Amino acid sequence: MNRNNNRLHYLTPAQAWTGALPLGNGRLGAMVFGGINEERVGLNDDTLWSGEPGQNDIYKNIHSNGVYEEVHRLLLDRKYAEAHQLIQENWMGRVVNCYQPLGDVMIKFHHEGEVSGYQRSLDLNEAVCDVSYQINGISYQREYLTSTPDKVFAMRLNSSKSGNMSFDIQLTTPHLSKVKVEKNRIVLQGKLPGQAIRYPLEQLENFKEDRHLNYPEIFEEDGSLRPDAKQVKYGKEADGRGMRFASIIEIRAIGGKISSLDGSVSVRNADCAEIYLSTGSSYNGFDKSPSKQGKDELGEAFQNLELIANKTWQQIQTNAILDYQALFNRLNFSLGSKDLTDKLPTDERIRKFDGKNDLNLIVLLFQYGRYLMICGSRFGTQPVNLQGIWNKEILPPWASNYTLNINTEMNYWPVETCNLSECADPLIQMIRELSVTGRRIAEQSFNLEGWTANHNSTIWRTANPVEGNPVHSFWPMAGGWLCSHLWEHYQFTEDKEFLRETAYPLMEGAAKFLNGWLVEHPDGYWVTSVGTSPENHFQYIDEKGETQKAAMSFGPTMDIAIIRELFINLLRAAEILALDSPLLDELGAKIEYLYPYQIGKHGQLQEWIEDFEEPEPLHRHTSHLYGVFPGNQIGVKDIELLNAVRVTLERRGDESTGWAKGWRICLWARLRDGNHAHKMISSLLTLVEPKGSTNYRGGGGVYENLFDAHPPFQIDGNFGATAGIAEMLLQSQDSILVLLPALPDSWDKGEIRGLKARGGFEVDIKWDDGQLTAVEIHGMPHKPGRVEYSDGFLDFELDDSGQFTLTIEDFLASSRD
Repeated sequence: MNRNNNRLHYLTPAQAWTGALPLGNGRLGAMVFGGINEERVGLNDDTLWSGEPGQNDIYKNIHSNGVYEEVHRLLLDRKYAEAHQLIQENWMGRVVNCYQPLGDVMIKFHHEGEVSGYQRSLDLNEAVCDVSYQINGISYQREYLTSTPDKVFAMRLNSSKSGNMSFDIQLTTPHLSKVKVEKNRIVLQGKLPGQAIRYPLEQLENFKEDRHLNYPEIFEEDGSLRPDAKQVKYGKEADGRGMRFASIIEIRAIGGKISSLDGSVSVRNADCAEIYLSTGSSYNGFDKSPSKQGKDELGEAFQNLELIANKTWQQIQTNAILDYQALFNRLNFSLGSKDLTDKLPTDERIRKFDGKNDLNLIVLLFQYGRYLMICGSRFGTQPVNLQGIWNKEILPPWASNYTLNINTEMNYWPVETCNLSECADPLIQMIRELSVTGRRIAEQSFNLEGWTANHNSTIWRTANPVEGNPVHSFWPMAGGWLCSHLWEHYQFTEDKEFLRETAYPLMEGAAKFLNGWLVEHPDGYWVTSVGTSPENHFQYIDEKGETQKAAMSFGPTMDIAIIRELFINLLRAAEILALDSPLLDELGAKIEYLYPYQIGKHGQLQEWIEDFEEPEPLHRHTSHLYGVFPGNQIGVKDIELLNAVRVTLERRGDESTGWAKGWRICLWARLRDGNHAHKMISSLLTLVEPKGSTNYRGGGGVYENLFDAHPPFQIDGNFGATAGIAEMLLQSQDSILVLLPALPDSWDKGEIRGLKARGGFEVDIKWDDGQLTAVEIHGMPHKPGRVEYSDGFLDFELDDSGQFTLTIEDFLASSRD
């Protein structure tokens, strides 16, 4: 297969942050702009967050002052708006902390003349960025990489003429800091805000678009500032609290002279130069104060540099590439396109893409999602947040946090199917830690056993409802959804020790909470005590005959889908582990009486327990379709419900935010409608110009660097698209390997090697003229399985080498028998 397509390239430097090219080693993120006279590299360290653990936790007991009973009375009386208001006034918490940028490497080059032959690229095969150009007949080249094994960001600067490399370099940060220059090193020490960051008045103009959605704690729905909105300027100190951090740049030059200037280092007349950057922070765990119990941030940064003290550029580069390729090279993908469009610069390819003329752009989008996961989520690092690990703002959109009602989970949809199971480790560790803070919330706020989490979390593993409108912030279902990733990890790896030691205890804790959160509805079914369908409202007619809008009700469809899934998975896990308990008996009895799916008057799958009207029929969320994807409660045999799902998707529409298009790709794939899934991919591959541009538009798509555009940038759309493309080619949710279940007509020829399936199988698929031609299945020797293709089924068993191979002719002959 042709791997040359796995490359982003451009003929000009990036003019905006969303044009820069991302690098990452799990912890350290870099955004390369590729400037000619001035280079900027934006930096992030995934441990840099404002605030401290526990300072914004607020344990409001929902049973105090009779509010819980009053909310139930209001819901039974269909006074939903009043219940909504009561919850907002009594149960909400405090502002969430923000993920913070580290700063920028700024380089000013000393070369003058007319520039020609400019190229800027990111090679996904090696995770290396290159910039090259010519001035006055002299060629200049830069290489950039981030190394996971060596824990550094590295640059190598070359010119074709000896003694011609001259530049000044400095390290900047927007935070409180001090900089010291020591010969060939720049040492920066900084301090993050010790409290949650609020929104200063002078920055409110930045939040005009959809600002009531993005910042409900500040703005009314009409865009006006809420009377009770609080603004505290960034930088206000709070008793010395807050994260400390350090960053060190070391310059190695061959030839020439290195000298220190005021806050920067000067290199003159070198043959070439190497730049290495290391970081450290006082982060010492989700439950430890970074100011009082923190690590030595400067010592950590120096220690990382010592690791490479005796290593050459070639050794560092080789280590980084081999480490990266051990993950990336597991999966290859081609759509067999012979169109020459893939020779164009990436931004031009996106502009010209019409869904037909450049199928390899879809391959690039798919592999880019895998690349971003490898760069952003490695063993021992933090999970990828709303922006992965790449953020330039002190006040990032939605705090660049962990949004647990879709976005964080969507980030990790492709890790198992796309052969990156190890990259799930940071998410699994976060779930472990959330179960600790979430146990306190369950006990002190809900008087329940087990653990829970709500809509937002941070590096401090916030689990309580944060401030704002409960349609966003009150959602104690996150524990149940997160546990689905634990079960999926087991299904794909069949690691029974992981199931016993990690997954089962966490799933059991989440199930205990959600079991206690259920109440018996007057019609006899079990429903959640009160809930929302995330971020959506419904309309109803009150007792006065007036139209009202609210979000809180008994048992929204998504609540029940998550609970049903968790209970069933826990029972399956208990059977595998030969466990039994009274809790399991109780859950097994309740599953049958959880509120069933309902079909509404429009033929749609109902979103709420009542067939309410929707004030936003085109809403971006499709939460009530959880049972189709990422869940598996509504399958191909559920014809009536599947038709209702299709009606729901058609009513929601195709045009939405970038991440919502990612979810729609996955849903259409599960419906086995490859043409509509392809339509959604094509819609996502629409260029969104940077905000402020004359061509800026509000609809979802991608930026020129292929980052998902909500807009603004959210990385979940990238991961959702990658997961959806995998689902189009292979599904395995019913213990059957379904080959090419949603192959679009336009993908008439292709090959994919290395997809993963539940049961620990790895699958290679080839097709031509829209038809399967061959399949290879790998796994544990003698493991049995079943394949489905085009309504035919075939049972198989892997041979002594753990392999099974067949052609379409073999399949058709065997499946007829």
